[in-house]
Amino acid sequence: MRQCQAMANKHESGDGNNMDKTQIRSANELPSLNIPEVIGTLSENIARDWLQSSETDILVGIHRGGAIIAAEIHQQLQQKHGLQTALGTLDINLYRDDFDQRGFGASSNANQVSYLPAAIDGKRVLMIDDVLYSGRSTRAAVNILFDYGRPLSISLAVLLDRGGRELPIAADFVAIRTELAATQRVKMDLESPYSLSLRNEPAPNRDR
Repeated sequence: MRQCQAMANKHESGDGNNMDKTQIRSANELPSLNIPEVIGTLSENIARDWLQSSETDILVGIHRGGAIIAAEIHQQLQQKHGLQTALGTLDINLYRDDFDQRGFGASSNANQVSYLPAAIDGKRVLMIDDVLYSGRSTRAAVNILFDYGRPLSISLAVLLDRGGRELPIAADFVAIRTELAATQRVKMDLESPYSLSLRNEPAPNRDR
């Protein structure tokens, strides 16, 4: 993996992604990253390389971290580019393939619901999540979207790609890219100004 500064704005081509990737040298750098700045860079890349029209594009955040990031990006697109793109959220708990084992999870709450502001048939949907790991959360989110309709396309943007995929899923936009051990757990602090924390667990918890 090519190493570069955490906020380097250097384009890499040939891997199917449309964005200027941000990579880090070490997992230990995660807690010190300026997450609002990283989200801002992600927003600019989305505005430049994905958005086409407020009539056809929908941003959808995956609860909980992804919904918060999506709201931040949506606000920045409005303030900086005057774009009135629709914004929705997805609660994937009931659609996870391990729901019978983990239930709703400790991070769930009563305000965590799925909401799409418009019909998605024929629309371009950009799903947004905080951490991409095994790919199972993304799979669950795609299943929900098709319950609502048949979108023209579905793309994925994530704050952090930590590696360790179990399904053939890749993000189109990645703000931070690193490789973590199966015993390491990364979590986004959901209170502004936001941050990432890293901790070790005695057993793998592959739940992304």
